[in-house]
Amino acid sequence: MNVGDKVTVTGTAAGGTAPYTYSYLLHNKDTDSWSRLTPQFINSASYTWTAGSVGNREFFVEVKDSTGKVMRSSAVAVSAVKAQDLTISAKAGSNKVNVGDKVTVTGAAAGGTAPYTYSYLLHNKDADSWSRLTPQFINSASYTWTAGSVGNREFFVEVKDSTGKVVRSSAVAVSAVKAQDLTISAKAGSNKVNVGDKVTVTGAAAGGTAPYTYSYLLHNKDTDSWSRLTPQFINSASFTWTAGSVGNREFFVEVKDSTGKVVRSSAVAVSAVKAQDLTISAKAGSNKVNVGDKVTVTGTAAGGTAPYTYSYLLHNKDTDSWSRLTPQFVNSASYTWTAGSVGNREFFVEVKDSTGKIVRSSAVNCNVTIQQEDWELPIM
Repeated sequence: MNVGDKVTVTGTAAGGTAPYTYSYLLHNKDTDSWSRLTPQFINSASYTWTAGSVGNREFFVEVKDSTGKVMRSSAVAVSAVKAQDLTISAKAGSNKVNVGDKVTVTGAAAGGTAPYTYSYLLHNKDADSWSRLTPQFINSASYTWTAGSVGNREFFVEVKDSTGKVVRSSAVAVSAVKAQDLTISAKAGSNKVNVGDKVTVTGAAAGGTAPYTYSYLLHNKDTDSWSRLTPQFINSASFTWTAGSVGNREFFVEVKDSTGKVVRSSAVAVSAVKAQDLTISAKAGSNKVNVGDKVTVTGTAAGGTAPYTYSYLLHNKDTDSWSRLTPQFVNSASYTWTAGSVGNREFFVEVKDSTGKIVRSSAVNCNVTIQQEDWELPIM
């Protein structure tokens, strides 16, 4: 323990005849001096002692039961050392802030005798003026300050330990500057979409004083009608819109900073057009294969509303039997089939778009034969 710290010695009695009373003795091993800390036996089973100087001590607890019998405990060793010098370091959450922004200054104390309390000072270097931000020492090891004007500041943190000693940190420099003008730019994920498709509009804010919130507006250029897509400002810097009809639209993004200032982006043009009819073409890697060979059928979709999924059908022309090669629609635009027997086959690819519409390709013919073996007549 440090000089100036407190330590509590506790005795635990058993046996004899209760109730018990206690007395506490201290032996300074370095000087071989003894002292009875309690002039008489007391009811408390613990005693708190404050280290007044460095050195090695032994504590003893004596217990007296109701018959007057006294017993002494074994020694309890305690070493008192010189406390480390009290120190304080300080740092700021940021060394450059905009006017109106907040910055937190934090102190880190060590040494001395805990617990610690703190006080915060501000030096305006430009005006050479000082102010104590906390009228008295407080428990918090951090303080948050709001920059009220431009200029160069220095923060200092003072720490006081339980003995009353006070030390001050080195200066922590913070520069407050005029905030950049609030700006907002906007872009759309696509400038041309099909009716029924979605498009995401994203705003990118800068300057002003963060955090930012956003609002989204839509202008129908054909009807010159306006609508606010978000009834209030929201945290999200993007908004997804679904094209409900054909026409020319303009999107605008408004941003509001923490001071309440609002600015609007330039227009982002988006044209909504009638979706092209959904179509699907298909082809096979080969139109003639041997039994046991593999053939890959590929579909190419267009129009409709992406994304697409696919299903593959096989028609055995010789037996007029049909089979669906994929039990459900799949993401892959190709399917590989292995020829199990000879005969004439037709493949079809069906495509489904995101609206659920399905169309089927024309037939892709594939003839399956048995591979001829090469042989020669013997020469007589």
